[in-house]
Amino acid sequence: MAKTLIAFFSRADENYFGGAMRYVKVGNTEIVVNDMKEMIDADIFKIEMNAEGLRDIMTEDYYLLHMTGVKQSAEVFLKGLLDGTFNYYSADHDDIEVSVYGDKAEMTGKSRVLSAVYGGGKNRWQLQGDFTLRKEQGEWKLSSSRASTYSFQTKSTSLR
Repeated sequence: MAKTLIAFFSRADENYFGGAMRYVKVGNTEIVVNDMKEMIDADIFKIEMNAEGLRDIMTEDYYLLHMTGVKQSAEVFLKGLLDGTFNYYSADHDDIEVSVYGDKAEMTGKSRVLSAVYGGGKNRWQLQGDFTLRKEQGEWKLSSSRASTYSFQTKSTSLR
């Protein structure tokens, strides 16, 4: 048994590389991971896209308010994830704050996200996600999301 596990997500079909969208039978990440597996004797686990699982953690009336002002239902948003309209490659989280008020909650996350959306090029965005959640039958579900940008500021600390 290998001592290293590589968990990854890789997308076949349309992929962005070399400055353009191209069709590939095997995703770029999967190609690299298979090469790495042999080099470092690792086990691999491919994370599959699961739109049904994501939909299960959304309320029936969930919506996303895009930073362009476009309001999307869960179905429209999930379709965009599946068809490549929205491609999210990585996220580095700068801050996450959660406030709970009984059966409702608010969460604000600030992350530097590498993405390509609406056919545009791959870019790094400083995205702020403002989420509302509500507890339904004992389970927390997303009820809305609002995306915007933020300015990155480092926190200063003083030592005494």
